[in-house]
Amino acid sequence: MRRYSLLVLATITVCFVACRTSADSDSAKDNKGKSIRPIDKVGDELRVDLERVKYENETQTLFVRLRFSNRTTKSLYVVAEEFCFKHLYPGDPPDTIKIRETDDVLEVDLSLLHLTPSGMDFLRGEQGVLGHVPQQFEIKSNGFFYFTYAFHFPVFPDTIFSEERMIEAPHGRKRVKIKVGYSREEYDDFLRKELAADETIETWQDKLQEQWQKIIEVQSDPIDFGKAKITEPE
Repeated sequence: MRRYSLLVLATITVCFVACRTSADSDSAKDNKGKSIRPIDKVGDELRVDLERVKYENETQTLFVRLRFSNRTTKSLYVVAEEFCFKHLYPGDPPDTIKIRETDDVLEVDLSLLHLTPSGMDFLRGEQGVLGHVPQQFEIKSNGFFYFTYAFHFPVFPDTIFSEERMIEAPHGRKRVKIKVGYSREEYDDFLRKELAADETIETWQDKLQEQWQKIIEVQSDPIDFGKAKITEPE
C-alpha cells in the first residue's frame, strides 16, 4: 500500500554501508580554527563523489558507492527514498526511481521525481494529497556520508513517477549517470512556510522542483554490462 501524505512519513527499506564524520555544532570553524565561508553555488555546497561502480553480470546487480560532503556551515538534506532496489516476492511495492538507458549511458534518477500524467491523475483522486513525501537524510555542517546503492535488475519503478513499468538489465558498454536531489531545509519546514491555502497538485509540485530541490549529477567511466538478458515472465 502506497502512502502519499503531507503529514505522514512512509518508512523506507534501507540497505546501505554508511560512514559519518561531522561537526555537530554550527560553529563555522575548520580543524585549524579558521572561519568557513558559506558557499551558495549549487554543486559547491554539496559535493557528491562517485567512488565506485561495479556490475555483477551473473546476478544482474549494479552497485554504486557515493560520498556526500557538506561544504557549508549549515545542515543539508539529501533525498533518499531507498538504497536497495530488489523485489523479493511477487506483489512487492514498486520502487521510487526513474531509470533511462541510451546507447552509451545508464541514467539513474534518485531525486524527488516529477510526476507522470498518470501520477497526477492518481493524486487528484486522493483527497487532500498534493504529492509524495520524500525521505531525506541530514548531513551536518562540514560532515560527510558514504552510501552504497544496490540495483537488482529487473527494476520495477512506480508508475507515479516513471512511464516504464519494468527496467531490464542494461547491456553493452556505457557510463553510469546518477542524479541526486537535496535541499537546504527539511521538507516539513518548507511545507509549513510555503504551502498556500489555494495550493493545487500542479503548483505544489512546481514549488518543490523549482524552489526546494537542487539536483547534482555524477557520471562514471564506461563499464561493461555484457550481453542483453531478457526476464522470463513468471
